[in-house]
Amino acid sequence: YQWRRLLLAAQYYDGTSKNYSTADVATAIDPRRVNTTPFINAGGEDTESTAFMALLNWQFSRRGSLTARYENPEDTTGVAQLTSDVWTAALNWRTSDHGWLQVEWIESRAEATSENGFFNPAGICDDLVQVNYKLHW
Repeated sequence: YQWRRLLLAAQYYDGTSKNYSTADVATAIDPRRVNTTPFINAGGEDTESTAFMALLNWQFSRRGSLTARYENPEDTTGVAQLTSDVWTAALNWRTSDHGWLQVEWIESRAEATSENGFFNPAGICDDLVQVNYKLHW
């Protein structure tokens, strides 16, 4: 939904990806299937994916805006699972009629359970700051 100075967007995804079993690949005529997605797992378990995303953008002036975004994807294949939470905050600034500057801070946290059912306690926790400059001709 978009107001005059505020934009709110949300998206939800729920889908299934068909995977191959080791028996499928053993009888496959096309060897290119071995290293592609869908991937191979012993039981031929399909991958169930869900994701949620929400974005809020505030246009505080004609040249600048602030953006906050949250993403929560999850993939599950049998007992294997990968989940994450990603937060993004950005300052967007129109430098001229032909240029756009964006400064972003991204924090992501991910957790995984392996194919044997063991939870990986290490997890991933990364922060990233990036600066993008787009020049339009």
